[in-house]
Amino acid sequence: MKASDLRIGNLVYNVLKEVITVDSIRDAGVNGYSIETIKPIPLTEEWLLKFGFDKYRTDKAINYKKGLLRFTFANKGVFKGKNFLMIANIINYKNINHVHQLQNLYFALTGEELKLKEND
Repeated sequence: MKASDLRIGNLVYNVLKEVITVDSIRDAGVNGYSIETIKPIPLTEEWLLKFGFDKYRTDKAINYKKGLLRFTFANKGVFKGKNFLMIANIINYKNINHVHQLQNLYFALTGEELKLKEND
């Protein structure tokens, strides 16, 4: 992971594998931790639900929707095993595999931070 991949407010793992919110970024580290010890959080169903995405299934995929964004895990067909993000029904095949990547993309598209649901 590179410091340049992060923004203030991103969620990452620290050296103890605790979830921390980035509040300080330097070339050498994040929040006082060495950049080598900061790890990305894998994007899972649990995280998508925590961010307020609604889950629904189709015959070929498991989908998570929030506003105009739809995150899809394909489990059948030509895209089996792939994940992709759709924005207003336009497909972006760039893999979004980590929480901070989704946070950054959401901010770039909406100008708003992707927030955890109130009860989480």
